[in-house]
Amino acid sequence: MANTASSQDAVLRAAGWSGTSAPYTQTVSVSIVKNPSIDGYVGLAETVTTEQWNAAALARLRKTAQGNGTITITAEGDRPTIDIPITVVLTGMERLDD
Repeated sequence: MANTASSQDAVLRAAGWSGTSAPYTQTVSVSIVKNPSIDGYVGLAETVTTEQWNAAALARLRKTAQGNGTITITAEGDRPTIDIPITVVLTGMERLDD
């Protein structure tokens, strides 16, 4: 089976967070997400600075939803006050729901 993984960079904008207290959420457009049932993950982009890495660590970020052309990130900790570059990776494998 051929590897069909793909990736796309995006940015979590400081002004894009919803919520007045944790958890905060942000939905980002990601054109490679065409099928919400394809498994994937989100990490910090290779261009992340130390300040952005620290903000992400304090925010305790995680992917909480994936739709057609979007992903939603939740910050369980501090609300980020700076933009944070991320990389979305789709594995090309369909999720098997239990």
